[in-house]
Amino acid sequence: VGALIAGYDALTNALGGQIDSMKDMTFFESFVGMFSETKAKHMREQRVQTADIDAQLQDLVAQTQAINRLLSEHLVTLNREYDTVKASLDQQQQQLKSSTVEFETADKKLEELNVKIGEKRDALAELTGAERVNADKELQLLVNEANELTEQRNTALSNAQTHELFAENHKIALDSLLRQKAAQRVLIDKLRISTENRIVQYAATVESLRTAAQQESAHTLNEVGTQIDQETSRTMAAIGAAADRQI
Repeated sequence: VGALIAGYDALTNALGGQIDSMKDMTFFESFVGMFSETKAKHMREQRVQTADIDAQLQDLVAQTQAINRLLSEHLVTLNREYDTVKASLDQQQQQLKSSTVEFETADKKLEELNVKIGEKRDALAELTGAERVNADKELQLLVNEANELTEQRNTALSNAQTHELFAENHKIALDSLLRQKAAQRVLIDKLRISTENRIVQYAATVESLRTAAQQESAHTLNEVGTQIDQETSRTMAAIGAAADRQI
């Protein structure tokens, strides 16, 4: 894209330079003008009238289409990436919800189990013999269950934190991709609109320069004709005066 844009810029500058060159006389035309202003203006008019920028305008259109095609293809890629990240965000949020429910459930069970363990320990102090042995076994089972619940709760908490982290990262990525897509669309439309209007503007400018060159040449011819008319009138007046003097 960078190379195409550089070529587009060079082509635009070249077109602008060619149009600017039509505004003034060339060095050779100015040199001819030192001897004959009419001839110099006629030469400039011929140069302007025969100037052809159609090929450059077509190149400009082709360059614009190539750039827009690449920008549009990348916009498709951005849309695909946006959809992928959006799907991943939805998945992370769902898994975050599941892990949070799992954590809260395990935490609640562990809280209830700790109450039972406390009650068992209090009751154990008053028991002796076989009853104490049995109660001790029951207590150990409760402690084992509590350890499993603790591990389950901690795992669920860790998973929830991880899902939450990636969910936030995906939100940032989605916002960035959304901005990139908007900027990409603006670039595509701006380049298309600018090129369409430049083509119209350049063509109109060339025609205006041609008109100006024609009018300038016509004005020069009119001045020459006026001078000849004046000289003719003065000549006729002088001849008439000479005829009067001879009478």
